[in-house]
Amino acid sequence: MNDRTKAIAAFRKVLQIEPEHSEALNSLGYIYALDGEHLDEAARMIRKAIEIDPANGAYYDSLGWAFIKKEIMLKA
Repeated sequence: MNDRTKAIAAFRKVLQIEPEHSEALNSLGYIYALDGEHLDEAARMIRKAIEIDPANGAYYDSLGWAFIKKEIMLKA
């Protein structure tokens, strides 16, 4: 999906149905991180994904992006 608005809505719907869906948690958190929006929420969701599936390296990468974006926003 190239349409972020639709992707965000889809991931939110998945999380309403299955709040422990690690891929949806990470994906939505990653979108927020890339956009520099809702960074605290993004980090929280990605951390939850890591708790659910700690072996998934992509989740740690997403968390890193959230931290980087937060640092950039703090310096702005």
